[in-house]
Amino acid sequence: MDLPYPPMAGAPLRNWQNMNILRQYGEVAIFSVFLGKPPNRSLPEISLWNHHNLSQKRLLRERIRSRLSFLTPWRYTNFDAFYPHGAVVELGKTLEQFKPSLIVLEHLWVCRYIPFVKQYSCPIIIDEHNVESDLFKQRNLPASSLHSNLQNQMYAAYIKYMERQAVRSVDRVWVCSESDAKLIKDLYGKYLNPSVVPNGIDVSEYDAVRSNRCSLPENWTHNDHTLIFIGCFSYSPNAEAAKFLINSIYPPLKAIYPDFKLLIVGKNPTPELKAAAERHSCVICTGTVDDVKPYLAGASVVVTPLFQGGGTRLKILEAFAAKRPVVSTTKGAEGLRVVDGEHLLIRDEVDSIVAGICELWSNQDLYQKLTENAYNLVCAEYSWEAVSRKVEPLIEQLFSDLNSENKARE
Repeated sequence: MDLPYPPMAGAPLRNWQNMNILRQYGEVAIFSVFLGKPPNRSLPEISLWNHHNLSQKRLLRERIRSRLSFLTPWRYTNFDAFYPHGAVVELGKTLEQFKPSLIVLEHLWVCRYIPFVKQYSCPIIIDEHNVESDLFKQRNLPASSLHSNLQNQMYAAYIKYMERQAVRSVDRVWVCSESDAKLIKDLYGKYLNPSVVPNGIDVSEYDAVRSNRCSLPENWTHNDHTLIFIGCFSYSPNAEAAKFLINSIYPPLKAIYPDFKLLIVGKNPTPELKAAAERHSCVICTGTVDDVKPYLAGASVVVTPLFQGGGTRLKILEAFAAKRPVVSTTKGAEGLRVVDGEHLLIRDEVDSIVAGICELWSNQDLYQKLTENAYNLVCAEYSWEAVSRKVEPLIEQLFSDLNSENKARE
């Protein structure tokens, strides 16, 4: 669904984590489906990478169905968008070539491939980055008009139907957190037993930031009062969070600290974010960057002011690994085993968010306490090594259960 490498956003980071963990069990192949061509490079330690470019012309019947989509107004387009016939053919060739012993489908939007890959008679895992039916409702219901509200209700019902079919038809479901596991069971059946595979990061990648050896962005002047928010802004919860930062958090902080800078780092910034950066010289909207670490190195506090979303926030784990303190909303910190005042500050109102940021800039003891505790937590719970220790028994149990089922059939 996105460029697998280099991982430039939350979903690709999780995918890259899972690929690297699964390499412990044998060779790994990737089949990717997204709009555009991959870079002219091979993936480190990955045996095979085949790709389908969604810009390729689709079959006539697919184009006709797309033009007649008004006849099926309940169909949410993401499911069809990632399932062109050409991709199915190329995936079949990949499976024949690689002959996998395990298939992991990353994200619900590729669930239409499940019946196709089932013919290869190997266990299938679907990795739910979010509980998509719940996330859609958070983002879209209620809508501003009667027509939009009705349309979104139909979409929500269709997404829920597809998600139910998906989680019930595979061998295992992976989720990011205990809260997502509970939500899957509440929505789709108490008998389901989703496995929690936390989002994790390669902590060693942030050594240079943590030790203040990382180069700063070009033409960057160090400033102790620099706030950073990282995200992909085509994802509406991130776009709304950035808008909230500019409209509600930036003005009072700028009044208190005239040298204050706000860094908004990530791809697909909205026109509104770009316009804000043009209006305010102290708001810097970078767009796509090759590496977020220099920007983390140039910031003193990381903020995650999300009020919608699912899964868990890798941007918080990156901050923990880089020893940058975090101020987050409750939703932003959801699903992570964090404690307010121990690992980060959890604040949900404008005044308390501003006060929390100011406290971190004025209280060095608190700054050091949070960053040290957060670093210890990310190493213990959310490093690749820690996540790998959680995945190992899940893989072993999966194959043990399947072997027992096969013997019972014999």
